[in-house]
Amino acid sequence: MARPSATDTKLRRLRERLGLTQVEMARRLGVSTSYLNLIEHDQRPLTAKLLARFSKVLEVDAQALAEGDESSLTVDLTEILADPVFAPYGIDPREFAGTVSERPAAAEAILNLYHAYRRQRDKVDELGEALRHREALANINYEFRTLVTSIRSFAEILLDNPDLDVEQRRRFLGIVVEDSKRLVPLFGRLLESEGGADTSAALDGRLPPEDAADLLRANGGYLAELEDAADEVRRVGGIGTTADYERLASCLALEHAIVCRITPGEPGRATVQYNAGRRRLNIPEELSLEARTLAAAKCLAAEHCREVIGRHVDATHWATQESRTLARDALAHYVAGAILMPYDHVLAAARELRHDIERLRRRFGVSFEEVCRRLTTLQRPGAKGIGFHMVKVDMAGNVTLRLGSSGFRMPRHGGTCALWNVHAAFLTPGITRAQLSRMPEGAVYFSIARTVPSDDAEVVRSPRFSAIELGCDVSFARSMVYADGLDLSAHAAAVPIGTTCRLCERLDCSQRALPPYRRPARMSAQESAATAD
Repeated sequence: MARPSATDTKLRRLRERLGLTQVEMARRLGVSTSYLNLIEHDQRPLTAKLLARFSKVLEVDAQALAEGDESSLTVDLTEILADPVFAPYGIDPREFAGTVSERPAAAEAILNLYHAYRRQRDKVDELGEALRHREALANINYEFRTLVTSIRSFAEILLDNPDLDVEQRRRFLGIVVEDSKRLVPLFGRLLESEGGADTSAALDGRLPPEDAADLLRANGGYLAELEDAADEVRRVGGIGTTADYERLASCLALEHAIVCRITPGEPGRATVQYNAGRRRLNIPEELSLEARTLAAAKCLAAEHCREVIGRHVDATHWATQESRTLARDALAHYVAGAILMPYDHVLAAARELRHDIERLRRRFGVSFEEVCRRLTTLQRPGAKGIGFHMVKVDMAGNVTLRLGSSGFRMPRHGGTCALWNVHAAFLTPGITRAQLSRMPEGAVYFSIARTVPSDDAEVVRSPRFSAIELGCDVSFARSMVYADGLDLSAHAAAVPIGTTCRLCERLDCSQRALPPYRRPARMSAQESAATAD
């Protein structure tokens, strides 16, 4: 009795899998090669007697050999074709019968491809659920952190400034009370959002640079042990009030056997590189003198203060190794700033020069950005400077740095408010802009913003700029030279800003790009009319 062609096809596949030629297979079966060839191509019937021989030679159960596994493939293909994803193509499962028989490997490949697709689709669905959960938790986490920071900042203002007038004190206390009230519903939303789920992964979904910045913000921007370490570096290295590049390079060579070399760099890729094996710090010649000085100071900080920096890093749980590396770099940067601008000297100079950034940078031989960064760290108990916040954005609007302790609410996720002073700085490159801003809850801030060029950018072909904003509560604005001539009492005239569109409740903002996450998007007039019709 003849067998189906599916069995004949399977015989050929099994023979080939065993590495037998048709000649060798025919010899074992006791048939001619030509006859075996005809069987394998469904030109001759496969009798029960010959099937038994095949079963013995191939060491396969005769029943399984006769039935084959093509029928199960056909069933599986029929099942997957019922998925709506195939509906637009109008495929008839019966069309696959010949394919399964003649090309079972192709049929298996189709099945494997579909199963891979299903796994990825399920993973996307799971990630979608996780991201929706994470967004809610991230918003709650952000609000909680900013409220606590705001309460702490205004409480410190009240504590450190007993001579505040009654009106200012009443306003600050009002902000503290209102922020405290907002903390209560946050816990309710947290419980509703958590639903018993493990939230650690969601809250760890931070970018590494944000982790590193959080380490500084968590300490109010001031790290006493690192300030002491910077003082020790200056003492051991004999570094005076002004730490110039040559003095720092000499200190690296004498104290740590590290040689600083000014090397040719590739335009647009002028990055400082430290070769630990050869004890060599390669500084591209494209970098400005201020950038070279900072590079030498960071290397000196990383070498001399390795232990104290390591203790601070090890004391914190980091989501990734990249976060740990960036944190170590951020702390070395902190120490470098303290080496270049000693605490007592820079605090006295800032008060003397009324926080004129240009004059401060010239006095200490550093960049505009480094002065701003250092001003955010002047929070030593008993000798505090103004509580500043600093934000740095690139030309695409990405926030690349967040620092400070002014209570100003800076977003962790998504873009920032388009009305922030820092964005307007790109309209007037190189010019310092002053702005009075009012947050939705009523807090008023004074800020300055200016663009700064990147040291490693190609100035002619592809100039690259960032913008930096430095701000404080309006009550301290008169201590800044940039506020001269401005009516700081005209709070109603302040620019109404928020944090991000998703977190801002100002529905009448002309710059709104997205609706608040707590409220649905409002229909336009045209959509409302269409709905009414």
